[in-house]
Amino acid sequence: WTTYKSRVVQYLQQLAIITPYARLSMDYSNRSDEKKGMTLRFERRSEQMPAQAREVKHHPRSVNNLLVQQLLERTSTRT
Repeated sequence: WTTYKSRVVQYLQQLAIITPYARLSMDYSNRSDEKKGMTLRFERRSEQMPAQAREVKHHPRSVNNLLVQQLLERTSTRT
């Protein structure tokens, strides 16, 4: 835990920044040494929820034959 503690804390801080509408908390307790336990809490900074995500179209460079085949199978229009 001592090796990755700072990474976990940094991740939660970054997550709290990009999701201001979420309330995050983490409680860690060490059974052998109570002084090593910690509690993190990030309260909501916004009550407004973001708009629902829209489907993103594929970039032409990321399209391969398998993806084209899957897209053709899902479409209802004749090509």
